[in-house]
Amino acid sequence: MAYSAFTGNNLDPSYQSQGAAFQPPDEPAFPPGREPGCDDEPVEPVAPCFMLPEFSGCTENELSSAKLHPKCIVENIYYADVGALFAPGGVGKTTVKIYESICIALGRDLWGYPVINPGKTIIMTAEDSKDLILARMREIMNSMKLTSLERGIVMSHIMIIDVSGDIQRLAESDAANNLVITSLADNIVERYKNDHIAQFIFDPAIRFGPGERYINDGEDMIIIACRRIVRGLNCMVQIIHHTGKQNARSGSLDQYSGRGGSAFSDGCRMVTVLSNNGEMKNPPEGFELLPGDSGFVMARPKLSYCKAQPNIWIRRHGWEFEYFIEEVNNSNDILSRNVERIAAFLKDELHHGRKYTKNTLESAGMKTLKLTRQDLRAALGVLEVCGRLIEKDFPNDERQGGRKRFLFICTSPN
Repeated sequence: MAYSAFTGNNLDPSYQSQGAAFQPPDEPAFPPGREPGCDDEPVEPVAPCFMLPEFSGCTENELSSAKLHPKCIVENIYYADVGALFAPGGVGKTTVKIYESICIALGRDLWGYPVINPGKTIIMTAEDSKDLILARMREIMNSMKLTSLERGIVMSHIMIIDVSGDIQRLAESDAANNLVITSLADNIVERYKNDHIAQFIFDPAIRFGPGERYINDGEDMIIIACRRIVRGLNCMVQIIHHTGKQNARSGSLDQYSGRGGSAFSDGCRMVTVLSNNGEMKNPPEGFELLPGDSGFVMARPKLSYCKAQPNIWIRRHGWEFEYFIEEVNNSNDILSRNVERIAAFLKDELHHGRKYTKNTLESAGMKTLKLTRQDLRAALGVLEVCGRLIEKDFPNDERQGGRKRFLFICTSPN
């Protein structure tokens, strides 16, 4: 009788209670010659996958030609290595990457940083359709008021591969439940090795891995596959990934903001985080959201090939992007700026007939001025000590309950 595997459904009922490990007597658990201890057919040794080289040092030429960083795509932002972009759903991750790809294609400065090596971008999307991404690209191009020549460059330098209705993985589990690299990365290298690619984007990460049940092992396999593309195309590979729920609610900007494990951040050489919540406090001068605007902070918590860079505050109106570089100030500078902002706010509100107590200012300050309660109280304390802030009595017809005195900014200190 041919050897076959057994399941709980084809076992004799008398053996069901004993578990699937027991086999009916008329069907052997092992094929002939393969019983435990049988030496009739010796098992062939498995050939090693990697041949270790003999020990050798380095040469003076190797030492002198070694580089501190790979090819730079955008100065102090992007290099030919693996990177990740973390952001909550709805912030506009894909749209931001389309805008960046246009700038890289044209060689235009990106967020104030020069594009060192312009080139082509491939976006492999397993979420948004090609048609939707092209529609967004068209609107961004229109908002940038590109010339006919520039439009032609962009259209010839950005490619969309739509796998949203398919399953294409960089890594997966095999029949034995072991994680393996698929042929996708090698196929990408073979197909585009002569096309001068500057960046390859996978959107989103979850659709290209073996599934989140593997967490760090699965993330690490994606990184390994992406490194094959980096090595084969000498380009940046960026993985777009969602933040975890708690990190999204708190507005976390650290390198471990991505959903799942820490392997993505540990394996990537560049980590970018977008947030429109939580830590959007103390915006740089000029950053104000008008009706119809949206905004978010772009942090670069991990940059392996350059020094730390300040956060970028991005204001979006329709399909237009405007950026503001966050000033790196000490605590005294921040306090002084908060003092002036509160003084200006109280003056302007009083001019429009709106008066505040300390309690109502705390509520308004946290929402409108985007200050923490601690920062607001510290600034109020400075204003009081300097004599610029006093309390005045409400008019009799404006008193409500215990609300009797309001905050008033003096034209000159008392």
